[in-house]
Amino acid sequence: MSRDDGATRFNQLGFLLLFLPAIFGAQEVAGYGGDPDVDRWFVLGLCTLGGALGGLLFALGRAPLYAGLLGGALASTGGMVLIHFWIAGRERFFFLEAFGCWMVGCVPGALIYQSLIERASRTRRAR
Repeated sequence: MSRDDGATRFNQLGFLLLFLPAIFGAQEVAGYGGDPDVDRWFVLGLCTLGGALGGLLFALGRAPLYAGLLGGALASTGGMVLIHFWIAGRERFFFLEAFGCWMVGCVPGALIYQSLIERASRTRRAR
């Protein structure tokens, strides 16, 4: 992500807010965190809210805000769920594994984000 594509510091912060809740949420749910009795739905909700906020910041000034909210929430949640299933029941995992799973899990959210941007641009051109 560079300034050439219109990214600002807020957009870059948004990308981190998409990524970090998914990684840490999946670790917590899989039992790598401190509390083994953590409520999984609560962690999933926090991950979704973090992803929605991250998507909002990622889209700020570059895309419709609803695209960022929906795409970010789906991307972060999808990444977390895939990481969780990938590392569940293992004693150790590598950060690059988790990052790769997150990237694959984010694909549905990224596709939704892309299609909402395209739909918004077609609607603007039609006016």
